[in-house]
Amino acid sequence: FLNLSVNNIKSIQNLQFSHALVHLDLSRNNISCLSDISALVKLKTLHLNGNKISTLNRASSYLPPCICTLSLADNCIADLNEISYLVKLHCLEQLTISGNPCLSSEELSLPAFDYRPFIINWCLGL
Repeated sequence: FLNLSVNNIKSIQNLQFSHALVHLDLSRNNISCLSDISALVKLKTLHLNGNKISTLNRASSYLPPCICTLSLADNCIADLNEISYLVKLHCLEQLTISGNPCLSSEELSLPAFDYRPFIINWCLGL
């Protein structure tokens, strides 16, 4: 377990040799985009909540496919379609995206809209 939360980190760097790392907490930093951590082949849990991430377009190539738990709460994800970039994370069982602008828009606050089936459509393991 490596806890790097609340360290004003702006990008994920120098972790390529941490092959045995299973849990990584990078929450409450200043990370604005995903960096390539695909070399962390044993990584199961990744906490990125409370950062400034706005797009997941590199997730399929930058995140290891073995991730089971991914927390992206309280970031800057404005488009719910960004979830489609997680489709290759076949082991994903838990995904947290609460507190993102994509879930707080006026259209989504209508009682008739439930975003969860949309997410499950892209991340079948959830």
